[in-house]
Amino acid sequence: MDDLKIYAATKNQLENLLRTVHKISADVGIIFGTSKCQTVSIIRGKLCETPELNLDEKTIISSMSTEPYKYLVMLQTYKIEHGIIKNRLSTAFRLRLTSLLKTGLNSKNLFKAINTCALPVLTYSFGIVKWTDTDLESLNRLVRTILTKFRNHHPRSATERVTLPRNLGGRGLLDVVNVCREQIKSLREYFYTKNSNLYVTVSSADVKYTPLNLSSKQYDAFPTLSITNKITTWGAKELHGRYPSELDQHHIEKAASLHWLTSDYLYPETEGFIVAMQDQVIPTRNYRKLILKENISDKCRRCDSGSENIEHILSGCSNLASTKYLERHNRVASIIYLEILKHFNIDREIQEPYYKYHPPPVVENNSFKIYWDKTILTNKTVRRNRPDITLINKIKKTVLLIDISIPNNNNIQSKFTEKVTKYQDLRIEIKNIWQMESVQVVPLIVSAIGIIPST
Repeated sequence: MDDLKIYAATKNQLENLLRTVHKISADVGIIFGTSKCQTVSIIRGKLCETPELNLDEKTIISSMSTEPYKYLVMLQTYKIEHGIIKNRLSTAFRLRLTSLLKTGLNSKNLFKAINTCALPVLTYSFGIVKWTDTDLESLNRLVRTILTKFRNHHPRSATERVTLPRNLGGRGLLDVVNVCREQIKSLREYFYTKNSNLYVTVSSADVKYTPLNLSSKQYDAFPTLSITNKITTWGAKELHGRYPSELDQHHIEKAASLHWLTSDYLYPETEGFIVAMQDQVIPTRNYRKLILKENISDKCRRCDSGSENIEHILSGCSNLASTKYLERHNRVASIIYLEILKHFNIDREIQEPYYKYHPPPVVENNSFKIYWDKTILTNKTVRRNRPDITLINKIKKTVLLIDISIPNNNNIQSKFTEKVTKYQDLRIEIKNIWQMESVQVVPLIVSAIGIIPST
């Protein structure tokens, strides 16, 4: 037995109870730890110091002063010291959070570690310590502040997104407010399902003495902010809401578009920067002029023609088209090309990373042949005759003309149609000249901020 607390109406009753416990402990060979014992005397609601209790010549129990003691980890005197406990738990939570951010974990595992290692410091106290909504929101804000300090979160990114599940576009952190309210609700339900007289008595006596407030039967006093409400709030914002609105379009494959969040290969800083771009809070000239109200021109610093916003920088600047956009396109194509080689067991000994790899014009084995960015010669003049990747199945006599595009979000559907139309003449010529069973145009479209169409 450990952490035993004895209550009595008078000092004499307390002394008799202690003697009984001491005698039973001695009979069964349990050490009575008097060094950790103290008596507390409360007279008319005030803590009073009383003389020591002498159980025998060797067992003396002192009286406690105003210094709080720990009982089941909670600091208390004649009451739970809510203020002191909250300060200590907040400090411990901050230290654990900071330590985790120094570990170098990938983003998904980092947020999982925060949920399972740092947050339990607080959750143990929920339902016992009186945390106000202001206290809990401050803890949520503390998490975002420390994430920002370590460059894992942009200070102007959507706050709702931090605590949304990853498969819905969030970062998977538990909401401290919701965790507290759910635990309070769970504890209330536990007490109400017990028929013991002790539980009934405790419930009727708890008139706002604890956060559970068991004497009140109103469960709706502890509402939680649902995921649906958070998504609605996120989507209703002018800038932040553009990304979730685009994800919900009927032609978008949401699961594929959010795969980068549900996988576990990104650094937290990289993930935070991508989220900031999707939330449109990167300080472009357009953002600084219209949102931050700075007195500057919003013209692009590279091309000096369009307004410098996220869409323009990622896929609309003419000065970047032949350099950065082409490099991005080729890297995406290289990743797809390497995955095709791996899938069809062609040239599996490649050790170079995709960003250093330069595919050869032609590779093949007994079953497949692959052209990389190669002009296809035909009898008839065909203007569009150079797809990014041409995959030929020698056995089934089929051809896939794969072409990659990384457009603006608004151009996803039009780009798909454009790619299919673009290679129709080439498709017909290849089928006739090479005598193939089928030739299919496969546009691979990924928007500049990672949205993938269902087509």
